[in-house]
Amino acid sequence: MREHLPPSVRAAARGARRRARIAARWLHRPDPMPVAPTPAATRVRLLIGPANFAGQGYEWARAVEANLADVSATSFMLGRSHLAFPADWVVDPAVWVNPWWQRQQSRDVLGGYTHVLSEALKPVLGTRYGNDVSGEARRMKRRGLVLGLVAHGSDARLPSRHAANHRWSPFRDADDWDVAATLEERVARHQRIYAAHHAAGGAVFATTPDLLDDLPYAHWLPVVIHPDRWRTDAPVMERDRPRVLHIPTSPRLKGTPLVEPVLLALHDEGLIEYVRVEGIAPDEMPAHIAGVDIVLDQVVLGAYGAMAVQAMAAGRVVLAHVTAQNRARLPEDPPIVEVDPDSFESVLRGLVERRDEARAAAARGPAYADAWHDGRHAAAVLAPWLGVAAPAGTRSTAPA
Repeated sequence: MREHLPPSVRAAARGARRRARIAARWLHRPDPMPVAPTPAATRVRLLIGPANFAGQGYEWARAVEANLADVSATSFMLGRSHLAFPADWVVDPAVWVNPWWQRQQSRDVLGGYTHVLSEALKPVLGTRYGNDVSGEARRMKRRGLVLGLVAHGSDARLPSRHAANHRWSPFRDADDWDVAATLEERVARHQRIYAAHHAAGGAVFATTPDLLDDLPYAHWLPVVIHPDRWRTDAPVMERDRPRVLHIPTSPRLKGTPLVEPVLLALHDEGLIEYVRVEGIAPDEMPAHIAGVDIVLDQVVLGAYGAMAVQAMAAGRVVLAHVTAQNRARLPEDPPIVEVDPDSFESVLRGLVERRDEARAAAARGPAYADAWHDGRHAAAVLAPWLGVAAPAGTRSTAPA
């Protein structure tokens, strides 16, 4: 029926419906209104959020508080029903879009903090100024807040560039992957925002070195773990059949379909015991990693992630595809056994046959995790941007 109406009438109706939706949101004021935690009375007051992927927003907050003088930090995230990582403050998604809350959030953030670190370009004031941080960035600048951006991965990794540079890229031959075109368009838009922020003198960080292909002006901000939480006295590579753990949080981005047939075949052969688990709560992860000998991170992206760091801290053998270029970008070559879909079977068989070599690789892991992922280096990277001295004994080339 509506298609028979004049275009001007249809447009007026759409406008009326939009105004009605906005009015409805204003009618539902949360009561009591949830408020942001009051930051400590330090010279530098940092807000990080709202993604908190793998709990990293929370870990960076604790790292700067533990290692930098006169700095307080608050992490917040949008509430999720699964894989809930710790955060200082969790915002319900229904509150996130509420105009009453957005107005209060703007007052609290703009009046209470000195620095904001936006994760994956997500806004920190709700959707009041748009669906990414660029709209609220101008508001922050007028109020004197210093804005930094940190890229986590898929928000900045351009599929077409990754496919051109990596033989095993998950974005190659992606015609059957219906999200590829949408992802390309979204990431291209994100890269323009990152580039404009950098051109204006803003700081840009990236959690993995492969993202420097897309954001060459960014600085590596390493993921942070608590190494002691992952320590274990469990022996490694002493079972007749070594246990190999793989957690395919995103099978295509991990390369799971390319190597799982090998894992299953070697399991059936009796060479290894393949352990695949999914949907693990964060507090259950240390026990799972301590209970295996080998942890497979991914075989297609070219850089390692948080799971590899956790496994290194636990003294497990870690398998991942980390390109020579990305290894060279790191301050130290990580003790990660290099694998790709072509070499995976032969490398895994070799580790089982030459166990002393496997144990030697595993033994280097804890020291590497301590040196670069216990929070000290992350604090050193953020220190110049925050305008404070880096921790003693650390170094950083991050932007002031």
